Amino acid sequence: MPDILEGLTDAQRQAVTHINGPLLVVAGPGSGKTRVITRRIAHLLYCGIKPWNILAITFTNKAANEMRERVAALGTQEGVWLSTFHSYCARVLRQYADRMGFRKDFTIYDDDDSARLIQQLMKEGAIDKERVTPRIIQTLIGAAKERLVAPEEYEAAPSDPAQKAAAQVYAGYQARLAAANAMDFDDLVMKTALLLRQHADVLEQLRRRHQFVLIDEFQDTSRSQYMIAGLLTREHRNICATGDPDQSIYGWRGADIHNILDFERDYPEAKVVFLDRNYRSTKTILAAADQLIAANTERKERTLYTNNPAGEKIRLIQSDNPNEEAGCVAGIVGQLIEDGFAARDIAVFYRVNWLSRPIEEAFLKGGIPYQVVGGVAFYARKEVKDILAYLRLASNPGDEAAFRRIINVPPRGAGPKTLAALGAWAREHNATLIDALKSGQARALVPEKKLAVIDSFLALLSKISAAGDKSANSAAQVAIGQTGYVEMLKAAGRGENHDRIANLDELANAAAGYDEGNPEGKLAGFLEETALVADIDNWKDREDRVTLMTMHAAKGLEFPAVLMLGLEEGILPHMYAKSASELEEERRVFFVAMTRAMRKLYLFYSNERLLQGSWRYNIPSRFLKGIPRELVEIESPAVSFRERPLQYRVKRQEHQDKSASPLTLGPNAPKPGMRVRHGEFGHGVIKSVVRQGQRHKITVTFGGAVDRKLIYELAHLEVISQA
Repeated sequence: MPDILEGLTDAQRQAVTHINGPLLVVAGPGSGKTRVITRRIAHLLYCGIKPWNILAITFTNKAANEMRERVAALGTQEGVWLSTFHSYCARVLRQYADRMGFRKDFTIYDDDDSARLIQQLMKEGAIDKERVTPRIIQTLIGAAKERLVAPEEYEAAPSDPAQKAAAQVYAGYQARLAAANAMDFDDLVMKTALLLRQHADVLEQLRRRHQFVLIDEFQDTSRSQYMIAGLLTREHRNICATGDPDQSIYGWRGADIHNILDFERDYPEAKVVFLDRNYRSTKTILAAADQLIAANTERKERTLYTNNPAGEKIRLIQSDNPNEEAGCVAGIVGQLIEDGFAARDIAVFYRVNWLSRPIEEAFLKGGIPYQVVGGVAFYARKEVKDILAYLRLASNPGDEAAFRRIINVPPRGAGPKTLAALGAWAREHNATLIDALKSGQARALVPEKKLAVIDSFLALLSKISAAGDKSANSAAQVAIGQTGYVEMLKAAGRGENHDRIANLDELANAAAGYDEGNPEGKLAGFLEETALVADIDNWKDREDRVTLMTMHAAKGLEFPAVLMLGLEEGILPHMYAKSASELEEERRVFFVAMTRAMRKLYLFYSNERLLQGSWRYNIPSRFLKGIPRELVEIESPAVSFRERPLQYRVKRQEHQDKSASPLTLGPNAPKPGMRVRHGEFGHGVIKSVVRQGQRHKITVTFGGAVDRKLIYELAHLEVISQA
């Protein structure tokens, strides 16, 4: 017992030692919540509760594994049911599947499996995908399952065309799943709730088994998950709910903040413990976050405090444009690393994924190791790679990989048999697949009704190629606007649709930025630069890297230094947040992101962002006004760069003055024959130099006769001797 309670505060001790009856633990950020949950499990076991009588549920496998390790480290018995909600439901259904009409070896469909089945049912039902997309129907069916609405109930009251289409598909969808002995993710929770509600004997068995139920991140539970918890604990009332209304940021996934706000109404005898002491952040960061979130009304009043030092002020940095913002971020990160921070100690947060592109490029060019968490690197995202494939094929008709990637994206009806026949002809005649599409002999292998589509495809490639002779951005605009790709993305549903289209806009922005700096480069030069960026990424240190992630993905993590981007109206709060409750959730997103920071916090907003090819003026986020002025130091990028080496600097006038003179490097200007040393590649000799705008692209032969293309101003080269 002394070991279990050692080092706990009075509030933590109350939460750990409470045994019988409902308990609500309102745990602020960095307040030792996980420690309390694991110590509470250990205390229950010490008091004689059997491991199999304890059910502990959290929301991620990472959190579940961490809890499992911590409980084991306390020397406790094995056997506690510790898992995510979906894992728990699957485990229950494996045992009682026959009660719901399934075999115990049922398959779990993921989202893609589900979407393909819905698409097939839409095809069979002659539902026009242009009128309503499979993803929309999937979302509507998922929402119905969350409310435990059966197909026949849903069919009785559809109110708009999308709901009518979903009602038409729902019954058939469930029938197909059942026939395949399969459930989707939503079924796991819905069928468990129905199992407990419809089968009293099963509910009684589970109640006897789960004498003590602990649910972490309670603010993230959905209504059906709350129902499961209520059914399991209705008799013995031994439920411990741990969470924080101020960190409820998943409403768009079905999480209901009122589950935690109304807990005391549903369990009036509940003991309530507030964990207000923060062990993570400085007094300054915590005070700023506490003042920010105080503007919300859907919350439990409390005041966070910490015994940590005051720390330095939060730095608020205004940039002219995203490139300057990215340069400033790279400069600050570089300085932090020079000051002794490990790269893994630093995180960059953003509200939407497309904001990462300039940061990734700045980090790649600056040699800063990084990893993207909760997403993929910008140029590796499918929609970006698809449009780049159009650009590559227009630039090089022999690029077979690009051809095969996009010949049916959007779909053109060129099936596997047709492609196999065209490929065989091309190989036999030593020609490209584009040549095959133009050849009379090969075209005879294609169904006549497909020829018009193929001719349209060839004409499109010609348009992109002609536009590429003018500029990279012109080619990107044609590829994005005339391929039908954007229309295809609109079939993905609201959230995915806007995210992916925004990524394509950002690709066009990247092309426009390349054109500004390289007026002679055209499309081929842009494609070379994107390939060069990818090459640099290959040698990054993968053990110690700066973390890039969305604010949502950052929940539950902490970093000594945090940089937050895009603090502008329309981004945070998001443009689709209109109602008071949606705006409060956006404020909570900001609060969660701020409270990940331990020692240093940097906030960024940009005066302008390039959206859909044009510069738009931005208004700073209204949330910034909620931070007390005395806690903030307002800076400009010029101040932030005052001690940075050349590779991290971005001149403010570059955005406005397109005729700025080239960078002057004095006697160390690159020239063929110059001997240099690179931190990763070792010693080498500059083989060639090509001037591109204000930079120099060089080819260096390193040891082992390996040629690498680098940007001289950004490559961290040490000059050993002149040519």
